[in-house]
Amino acid sequence: MRIIILIISLLLVLQTPSFAEDKGDSFKDKLERWRSMSPEEKEIIRERFRHWKNLPPEERTRVKKNLQRFRKMPPEERQILKERLRRFKELSPEERQKVLKNYKRWGELKPNKKRNLRELYKRRENLPPDKRDELRKHLRKAPPFPAVPGSPSRVPSRPPAGNK
Repeated sequence: MRIIILIISLLLVLQTPSFAEDKGDSFKDKLERWRSMSPEEKEIIRERFRHWKNLPPEERTRVKKNLQRFRKMPPEERQILKERLRRFKELSPEERQKVLKNYKRWGELKPNKKRNLRELYKRRENLPPDKRDELRKHLRKAPPFPAVPGSPSRVPSRPPAGNK
């Protein structure tokens, strides 16, 4: 749920340039910027404001903290995040659900499992492109692990002792 709130809050905030960057503009500058907006732009901001007002206080607090973190990021990191959010917005609803589901699954992994997966990813990235493609094709053809009735759905990180 936290990632959904983060994504929604960043999409709300980052889509409006005046909110994404704290330019320290005076009220007069902000008023002038408002007056220069088209009616459509103003309606988008009004709708975002209505959405903001309907958020529970704890979600608003999280959004504010995320915005503060965003503003403290180096410009390069901010640009990377903006690009990721842009790509996320372009996904179909099904693809978004898949991304959010995978993110949730990642968050539920134990630290040692995350570390192992990161190491595997780094090793894969260090392979020559043709070997990476070969590995990708091989993994796509591999059958899924069969579920054993009464056992946990997770695959153990190493085989049980005695099975070599």
